[in-house]
Amino acid sequence: PGAIILTMLVLTIVDWTFWTGWPAMELDPLQLPKVYFPDLRILGSLDFWAQVSAMVMLLVFDAMGCVFGLAKLAGLLDVGTGQV
Repeated sequence: PGAIILTMLVLTIVDWTFWTGWPAMELDPLQLPKVYFPDLRILGSLDFWAQVSAMVMLLVFDAMGCVFGLAKLAGLLDVGTGQV
């Protein structure tokens, strides 16, 4: 285990040493990110609410899968009816 990582590490060191050269280690001065204020006009868009509903359904179905999986592991799932 870990042989692929060791192989990639050796190949990288050989490449940097003989062909491309070692990367420069320069640190840029710290900069604060730009602050953008949200545009609330997007709330009136049908596409936005379609994405919101898709994400909510994704989260609900994912949670249901977790609950049913855990219930099955705990032995609390009735196989005949599929109820927890």
